[in-house]
Amino acid sequence: MNYQAGESMRPGPCAKERRLRRSLFWVFFALFVLCSHGYIDNSDAEVEYQTTRALALRLSPGLSAGHADASVAEAFIGRTALNSMVAAGQEALPPGERVVYSWFGVGHALTMLPFYALGSAVARILPGVEEKAAQSWERAAGTAANLWREGTRDEFWARFFVSLHSPLFAALTVLLLFVLLRRLGFDLGVALWAVLLAALTTQFWPESRQSMADSSAGFFLLYSFERCVAWRQGGSSKVLAAAGALGGFAVLCRVFHVLPLAVLGIYVMLPLLRERRLRELLPFLLGALPFGLFLLAFNYWRFGTVMENGYSPGTKDGYWNFPFLHGFVLLGFSWGKGVFWFSPLLLAAPVGLWHLAKRLPAEVLVAVLLLLLPWLLNSFTTGWHSSQAWGVRYLTLGAFVLVAFGAAQLLRRCREGGRRPYLLLGIALLGLVFQLGGILTPYRGYYELGFRAVEARWPQVPKGDLIQYLVAEPRMSPLLVHWLYLGEAWSGALKREDPELGAELYAKLFATELGASAQLSWPEDRQLGHLWPIGLSRRFDSELPWLAGLLLLGFVLWGGRRIVLQVPTVAEDPCR
Repeated sequence: MNYQAGESMRPGPCAKERRLRRSLFWVFFALFVLCSHGYIDNSDAEVEYQTTRALALRLSPGLSAGHADASVAEAFIGRTALNSMVAAGQEALPPGERVVYSWFGVGHALTMLPFYALGSAVARILPGVEEKAAQSWERAAGTAANLWREGTRDEFWARFFVSLHSPLFAALTVLLLFVLLRRLGFDLGVALWAVLLAALTTQFWPESRQSMADSSAGFFLLYSFERCVAWRQGGSSKVLAAAGALGGFAVLCRVFHVLPLAVLGIYVMLPLLRERRLRELLPFLLGALPFGLFLLAFNYWRFGTVMENGYSPGTKDGYWNFPFLHGFVLLGFSWGKGVFWFSPLLLAAPVGLWHLAKRLPAEVLVAVLLLLLPWLLNSFTTGWHSSQAWGVRYLTLGAFVLVAFGAAQLLRRCREGGRRPYLLLGIALLGLVFQLGGILTPYRGYYELGFRAVEARWPQVPKGDLIQYLVAEPRMSPLLVHWLYLGEAWSGALKREDPELGAELYAKLFATELGASAQLSWPEDRQLGHLWPIGLSRRFDSELPWLAGLLLLGFVLWGGRRIVLQVPTVAEDPCR
């Protein structure tokens, strides 16, 4: 049965499109790798890294200071537990003997396993690099907390390759969105330009290097959506089973993806319901079922109950009591996190989506819900801001897809009407400037200095609430401060230890009076060291990382030019 969603039923991409797909993936993978850190960039990601390490060494995700092969970071997590859940029946044990589990989905750790294995293999081949990395960290550890100062000394290669998992899944997501737009009937040029706009002018680009689950989970969820659309266009039951399985794995990566997975189930079910063919929904359910059963069994094995996912310690004490309307508006328009500022093409997307919905109402609704569901859910939480990220990372996938859908329809209408999309391109240029600020400077350094400035300006505010002030103050918005930070980092000002010079810097960056040193805890957060070609060149006193970065940059420029030259300049699609 053909539940057609697009305008065209093509048996497969033509040779030109296949070449374009390959080019698109490799260019974006090279770009995202070039802009990545090469290290694990925040404490939540460190917990996930240690979970991956535990799976590789012990086939168990449990972390404990009592393990004979526990790393310094694992021992730290095991003793403090952070927000981790203690294994069932071990609550009364001393901290050093308890086994704790990450509150993040185990699917993310599973996706990182091959990267950890590759890094470990390279470390055995090049042990001298591991030793030199540890020695360089000894010399430049700064004032970082124990979890980092001690824990990040070891396993250089494993950390480096694990940090590249997010750029890989981000590049695959770019390719997947292009495939989805083609499946929905957009011609080759429109689909390509829409994907380029979405990938380079929204928060998706800076988020492509953060070490959390959003890139991998977003890829699997979007792949499930694409398979559902393929099934509606006449795909087999195997396509539908794959859609269910991909969605199920997305839930293993982020448990709250069960909500958009339910939306995809309804998207599949509605045409079947109209024709009383609900049996055909079974492959989708059977595809997702093993992952659901695994998650429930995994919860029971860890915590003694199927309903505990590990989030309880970090979501108690009023976590879900944030004023909903306040949170909803902040997620959209706060100066430090609002998705409409960090992905400004969302302001133009509704016009295109309105026209697209006349042709593809169900697909547009699913895309809208990819953004709206996490938006609504996080509006209730005090952690709505997802602080350890460039933007609100929960909204990145939805913003990426909606911008591409809306931009594709607007570009199509402009092409059909013989008009130039000047306004669209103007907004896109603004978004590109914003994202470059997020790429050329580290959000970790911004937050370290920002929290000091906020605490000085509002000393009466509890430390746990300082983030709410930082992201609400226009003058402290990272969209501005990251560019100011770049200038100071380039000049070497962020290395100053003199309080008088530090006061000058806080005044420039945050318009705040603070007579304290502006020295940063992390050497990578100074003078563009967060970009691995620069940071590793300094750490190893070697030109090789620089040369590797230049080669990647050259490939990106060459490949990007090649992609643009392949785009048809007329409305006709050469692959139809």
